[in-house]
Amino acid sequence: MANLVYIERIGGGGFGEVWKARDRGVDALRAVKIVEPSAIPSLKDFNDEARVLNELAHDNIITVYGAEPGPTTGTTPDVDMYVIIMEYMDDGSLDDALQKEAFLPLREAVHRFSAACFAAAHAHGKGYIHRDIKPANILVSDARTKLSDFGLCVPGAVGGASGAGTLVYAAPEVADGNPTTVATDIYSLGVSLHELINGSSYVEWIGDEDELAERISRGRFPARDEFQPFVHDKLKRVLRKAMHVDASKRYADVDELRHALEAVPIKCNWTLQSVGNEERWTGLADGPKPGSPGGIFQVTVRRKSREFELRKCKSVPGDMRRVNADCGTFASLTALGAHQRAVMARVTETGK
Repeated sequence: MANLVYIERIGGGGFGEVWKARDRGVDALRAVKIVEPSAIPSLKDFNDEARVLNELAHDNIITVYGAEPGPTTGTTPDVDMYVIIMEYMDDGSLDDALQKEAFLPLREAVHRFSAACFAAAHAHGKGYIHRDIKPANILVSDARTKLSDFGLCVPGAVGGASGAGTLVYAAPEVADGNPTTVATDIYSLGVSLHELINGSSYVEWIGDEDELAERISRGRFPARDEFQPFVHDKLKRVLRKAMHVDASKRYADVDELRHALEAVPIKCNWTLQSVGNEERWTGLADGPKPGSPGGIFQVTVRRKSREFELRKCKSVPGDMRRVNADCGTFASLTALGAHQRAVMARVTETGK
């Protein structure tokens, strides 16, 4: 058995807990999933997740080092338990990142999401459905991105019981009680991408789960017409197709989804800072050649006075020039919002 010293609890849920630990045998940090024996029907059921992870070894899937019953060494977890010893990712999950920032920068979101797509496509190619894809199960460490938590994973031929996974990310057919399929994983990926690009508030639900299931089944959650102002139409089309209510109208497989996303032009990353009654957006655009520096854009929105201002420069923030053609005062907040979306989406798509 691994010689584990537990450091801190880093996650938990209905399955049990996840701890950060040090394996003194090899002097390396590990993530340890802990489940009390009473929480699972049999040792075989417990070992299934570790076996699947071992079978699905891939650069974008979390590595498993072992699964063991019995007591562990260390300080805090001191009862008999089952443990799965896994790779530790020191930057946490994309859900953790979303708790710190309103949304992920577009280029990072696409990069991280593409890695999760590689992982899901690999699992599907091996005949498995993940059934619980969401930002909390996409782990990061520097440039590395890995899909984790295969505890609900099942062979594709089996499908899966309704209600598996997290309801917010569940496809309409699953919310209606039908089995999980490759298409339901694609839907969960679509909701995850929607959240990464727009922020957690766009997929937030507080209330009755039956009402949520009904909204999901009718395509009313998440809202398909609410996006950050910098999201342009080509990116919206990818999200809407991945989250289509009709499973047959989603992407045929995860690779098709990934290719469609990677083909979307993203020429500018945006960040937001709210100061008093002002929204201040900063956009960093690509240069004319890949990797070359581009322009800097600053958008200021004053809702109280219904003013919109765009400034830009080639590279030096102190030399910002007002773009008069895109600035103005609007008769209503609706008109102001429409103008903001048009200008910011254009810059995202073209860098101009």
